[in-house]
Amino acid sequence: MTLSACNAATIITKVDISHNYSSLPLGRFHGGDNALRVVGYGSPFGDPPAQVAEAVVASMQGHNGGARMTFSTAAAPPPRPRWRVVMALNPTELRDTNQLCKLTDTPRTARSEGGRLRILAAFCHGDYAASQATARGTGINSLDSPKFDNLLAQLTRTLFPLRNPNDDRKRCRILPCR
Repeated sequence: MTLSACNAATIITKVDISHNYSSLPLGRFHGGDNALRVVGYGSPFGDPPAQVAEAVVASMQGHNGGARMTFSTAAAPPPRPRWRVVMALNPTELRDTNQLCKLTDTPRTARSEGGRLRILAAFCHGDYAASQATARGTGINSLDSPKFDNLLAQLTRTLFPLRNPNDDRKRCRILPCR
């Protein structure tokens, strides 16, 4: 008898896509450059916060469904500042992704231990989450790790699906249906 174990480096859980989410109008929310601000909290490997933010944004680029988005950490507010992505890397007290869009204070975060990383993320419209998910990764020891890039890429694809899984518009609306 042979026993084997799966050593998953990336796990995405607690996914919630709002019934109102749609990938089609994403480009219209942010003016001509399709820029979407990313607000991040935490430094899991002790790097300067600006370096963590740039690594997160770089790993997200090109992985959203729908219109091409340019993720940015720019301090200047985009044309529609209420639309943004909020992430907490290794939060210690924050457990609910619903709270990310409502944060008024910086959440407490911890350094990564044993290569484990947990990220809570939400695509926010004001205090409301259009989509949200929790990502966990193992074997991640630095911002340069391919596993770090993979974790953020999968999380981005989860937050910005091409099609809303709650959408029932696949049904026939024009007769005759086939």
